[in-house]
Amino acid sequence: PQFAAIEINYGDEDISSSACVTGQAEKSLVYYEVDLALNHVVRKYAESLPSTAHHLISIPNGQGSEGAKGVLVAYEDHIAYRNQGAQEIIGKIPRRYDHSK
Repeated sequence: PQFAAIEINYGDEDISSSACVTGQAEKSLVYYEVDLALNHVVRKYAESLPSTAHHLISIPNGQGSEGAKGVLVAYEDHIAYRNQGAQEIIGKIPRRYDHSK
């Protein structure tokens, strides 16, 4: 089985240019694979994410190995489909027109 997670690298507090000190954390989408025979987790793949990324939605591949699989990544005003090593597909989220202004 595989799963994905959003990870934030804060760096080392002893280094003045690290995210821990500057407040500019770097986010990554990381894929892990669970090896049930050996009872451990292996980090398979990682790629950078925009700083506004905040939510992952899993897309299972269904029966067999055919079909779409990957994750939907939600971030400010957009949602993106990502899969290991594949080209990202980005869609803009429509917003309601604000009549109060």
